[in-house]
Amino acid sequence: MKKSVIMAAVMVSLLTAVSCGEKKNGSETAAETTTSASETSVTAEAVTTDAAEAATEKGADKVTDDIDPVKGTAFVKGKVEGNVYTSEYTGIKFTAPDKWEFRSDDDITSDNQKALDSMEGEMKRLMSLEITDAEMLKNDGDDKKSIGFIYSNVKKKYPDMSNMTEEEFLDQDIFMGALSAAKESGSLNMAEPEKVTLGRTEFTRFRIISDDENSDDIIYIGRIDDDFMLMIAAFRGAAQDYKAFESCFEALS
Repeated sequence: MKKSVIMAAVMVSLLTAVSCGEKKNGSETAAETTTSASETSVTAEAVTTDAAEAATEKGADKVTDDIDPVKGTAFVKGKVEGNVYTSEYTGIKFTAPDKWEFRSDDDITSDNQKALDSMEGEMKRLMSLEITDAEMLKNDGDDKKSIGFIYSNVKKKYPDMSNMTEEEFLDQDIFMGALSAAKESGSLNMAEPEKVTLGRTEFTRFRIISDDENSDDIIYIGRIDDDFMLMIAAFRGAAQDYKAFESCFEALS
């Protein structure tokens, strides 16, 4: 499986805030009716179709339409003011680099709901238990870069593995598992995971090394509490100089 296709699938699944679609006939999947602001729908379609089929096999009858990832948790939504995102819940203050723009909450909520409406079965259940708290986009010529802050209620997503590590989350998650599988097959070059502190939270950095060495994809995964993991996904070289990117984070006092 080619790296570009793998990462396109991950972008569609994780950054639901930049994906929207209207369900057509029963044979079409969410990816076939999705318009991505990152313009990855064409390459992502095949992989997302596979994910949808796998999700159905894992238990379509388990889904309900009223899943609430926040209910019963200590989660508090972060705030975006100008070019700064702060999360009291996570203890993070992030100042966006130059030329990056945060999307509005209304746009994120609207597009996320459209994406959910186009799904069914286990895929819908899993996506319902994710929260895109903030997202930034940068139009860098023909290359649309994106950074998303996505919270995942792992206790509800994976009740039998609620104490999973970041590495286990990478392997277990129905979408992110494509990365682990590709790494094992030798079709994806991933650097060794590294621990890094962003704000006052420890994350594991997963860096997927690109073929041209100029558009690495980086995923940070950190356990926030018993309920949530936070995934910070930076695609298409959005955090190419990851040391400079990590310097944009501060710990809230």
